[in-house]
Amino acid sequence: MQERKLARSMSAKGCGPHSSAMEGFFGRMKTEATYPEHWERLTCEQAIARTGQCIAWRNAERIRQGLGYQSPGQHRRSHGLMA
Repeated sequence: MQERKLARSMSAKGCGPHSSAMEGFFGRMKTEATYPEHWERLTCEQAIARTGQCIAWRNAERIRQGLGYQSPGQHRRSHGLMA
């Protein structure tokens, strides 16, 4: 972490609700971003790039049940929150 100048950002010890939400997110992200291929062969830069791509995709395009089976972008546009 120090070598790559990355900062860890996690909740305090014993903060269950935040921890479980983040564990679920990280599990899905790893499955969607790095596990489809041989993740152990990825360089650190490739893993970081795929993580960024995965987060961008999840934030804009991934269909979500909680949004009425729309992507976040579709949901925002339908409420006039995005052009």
